[in-house]
Amino acid sequence: MAMSQMAIMDFVQRFHVLQAHRDSGNELIKVFFLLSMDFNLARLTHKLQDLLVYCEGVETGLRNENTRLAKELEDAQLDLEDARRSRREMQQQLNLASARMGQFNADCESMRVWLVLP
Repeated sequence: MAMSQMAIMDFVQRFHVLQAHRDSGNELIKVFFLLSMDFNLARLTHKLQDLLVYCEGVETGLRNENTRLAKELEDAQLDLEDARRSRREMQQQLNLASARMGQFNADCESMRVWLVLP
């Protein structure tokens, strides 16, 4: 999967998490409203427990995503270091090849002059 597709998938996943947070916040507001209206306390306690369980699930999911993203970042940094090292090595090889090419040209020119003189 291409990086842009992964980024889109990550965005969609985070969007859904944010929607779930918003929905849970709305549910929390409803619960507090019901509490303030002095409705059935047992029912509200059950709702609060449900909300707490949901929040714990969201927290666990976010911790897992954070761990995954930290690992991806570490891998990306290692890949970047490797790419830099490879680029430096290739640049050194190019410089060496260019120097050899210049020396070969100079040698050929010297041989041409030497062959033309007699």
